[in-house]
Amino acid sequence: MEDRKSIPVIPLLIVAALAGVIIFRIIPKDLGDAPAWQLVDGLGRTHTDLDYQGELVLLDFWATWCGPCRIAMPEIQHLHETYAKRGLNVFGANISENSDPIRFMQEGGFTYQTLLNADPLAREMNVEGIPTIVLVGPEGDVLYRSVGVPSEGEVAKLVSVIERELEALGR
Repeated sequence: MEDRKSIPVIPLLIVAALAGVIIFRIIPKDLGDAPAWQLVDGLGRTHTDLDYQGELVLLDFWATWCGPCRIAMPEIQHLHETYAKRGLNVFGANISENSDPIRFMQEGGFTYQTLLNADPLAREMNVEGIPTIVLVGPEGDVLYRSVGVPSEGEVAKLVSVIERELEALGR
């Protein structure tokens, strides 16, 4: 019999699995295109995706009863205050609601716009938990998506994408 050196299989499998995780995390996933949408704000004005074609849009899917949404909202407000003048359109896309989201926003001091009854859009965008934050680019493609209260690292990623896109738009 030949004297062959055997390669331990389990360590190789572990290395391969780790490489797969690393590659999965490094290579950005294609998040696809955002669907067409039409929603009404608290003043009765209709907003559509076509109104914001060529613009950067941040959608925060939320509800007044959602504790994690309440935790994330000050960060959404901060993004609005920081980037609105440069062209970031920030919307709280309210879903699954049985309360008054407009009053909630006013009492909380949140000044970004609220879009009401966004449940159909949430279904089309496969929102499975809230808060879900979605950044839609000027071409209608989803550039960023997160579910739950964003960590500092997630906020940094989002800010990086916003900065990059606003720079590309010359703003």
